[in-house]
Amino acid sequence: MSNSLLVNSAKQTSTDENTNVGIMPDYFTSIANVLQTVDQPVTIDELVERTAQYLPSANEKPQALVRRALEKLYQAVPMGQGKYGWLSNLLQNNWIRHPLTTEETEQGFLLMDELEHAAFFPQFFQTHRSNGRVLKVDLLGGPTIEAEAYIERKTWSLKLGAEFVRWVEELGGQGRDDLLIWVNDARAGHYTLRLQPREARVDSEIQERNIKLALMAEELIRQNRHQWDVMPTWELAARLVANGAFMDMTPPDDLHCILHQYSLLHYSGSGYMLKSDIGHAGQAPISESLSALSDPYEHLHGTKMSHNPLVNPENDPYQWSLASGVEETQELWQVSDVEELAIGSEDLTDYDSYLDSLCQMGLIDSPLSPDQFHLLQHELEFLVSLERQFGYLLPEQKSRQKELKALLLIDARIMRDDDLES
Repeated sequence: MSNSLLVNSAKQTSTDENTNVGIMPDYFTSIANVLQTVDQPVTIDELVERTAQYLPSANEKPQALVRRALEKLYQAVPMGQGKYGWLSNLLQNNWIRHPLTTEETEQGFLLMDELEHAAFFPQFFQTHRSNGRVLKVDLLGGPTIEAEAYIERKTWSLKLGAEFVRWVEELGGQGRDDLLIWVNDARAGHYTLRLQPREARVDSEIQERNIKLALMAEELIRQNRHQWDVMPTWELAARLVANGAFMDMTPPDDLHCILHQYSLLHYSGSGYMLKSDIGHAGQAPISESLSALSDPYEHLHGTKMSHNPLVNPENDPYQWSLASGVEETQELWQVSDVEELAIGSEDLTDYDSYLDSLCQMGLIDSPLSPDQFHLLQHELEFLVSLERQFGYLLPEQKSRQKELKALLLIDARIMRDDDLES
């Protein structure tokens, strides 16, 4: 992202979070500093009073200058009744649920969605660039470790390392368990992780949180239609935090999964809009916006994989999304007509795991069908068996294996032996 966008479209954070605010006007910085230090949300008039000496002499009213700064500062979050808070402060004591994958537990990282990215790195969405921030992470019942952002599978992730892997193993954790993230102090970069076995989930309570969050998200987007045709997910996440959506110790499920399953919102590339607004004035048809994206997997069985290539990770923070020319006709969570599909229970488990992983990564628009998934899975299994038999693959086969792993969200190293022998 070019420096010119730092003022025009991005928002800037404060010096105490290790970012450069010198590129913004002084009064932007002074407003950010006030928001960081106040104990309670403040109004625009209160900000004018506290920053009057920094406001430029201009024909514009001071309130208009402050309002413009608030629009450019990502962490300056509206809280209703004309008041604003600072995201790093609002994150204090929030709880976020992260459904773990087997790959995350075995390799020691977390694939971050926009909510988690904003929680761990509140300053990131000011410029969409990493600033090298190192976190202090307490593993409940285990050691305290350091963590930092890096790129894994074309997705911004949190690198936790071998100590996290050992901690999960000692607690008997596995993929599809939940990781509960508690924000001790976002400004200081201090967090606590707690492992919750899948069996310990209280589904009725979690579903209640899910529904409340979905309704809250719908209302926030409805209230801000004048500002965004499509509200960026990171903006929605900040406003959900500001409205207390994650203050309960029993947090809701993954944000993207909730909005897909429970809400009347449509995911459109980098954000959400009301489904009722699709195709209205100012909105290009969704199919047109998807077709404009690059699609290196277009040749795969009629499925189109849309994403911006990872030329620079910082310019492509939220990677790729599945899109299909076929209108989705069933819920992501259900596999209907199991007998007609002639899929065994183990195969269904694989497909369910694929759907879970897809949802956790925010790739929610159009999953592979069960038939597509299993055809590609068997092709990958065949390539893995060839590699084991001969000790290597031809370059074209190796490339194809890599493509299939990315498309199926499968790590070939952990595929079941009985699958390979079938």
